[in-house]
Amino acid sequence: MITGQFCRNCFYKWYKEAATELGEDITLEQAQEIIYGMPYADYKARYQTPASPEKLAALKKIHAAE
Repeated sequence: MITGQFCRNCFYKWYKEAATELGEDITLEQAQEIIYGMPYADYKARYQTPASPEKLAALKKIHAAE
């Protein structure tokens, strides 16, 4: 996600906003499930690990350039 300069959290929020603009009535939770492929709590429990110092430094560098 660092390469694309956005994260899944931004992506599901954009997805929900676009769906709303197109007349689809979905919740943030539904958008999360579409983007993550499963309920968000399940995704976090299964895949989310703490970011390494290297990843945090790379993300900080990207946001500092904005």
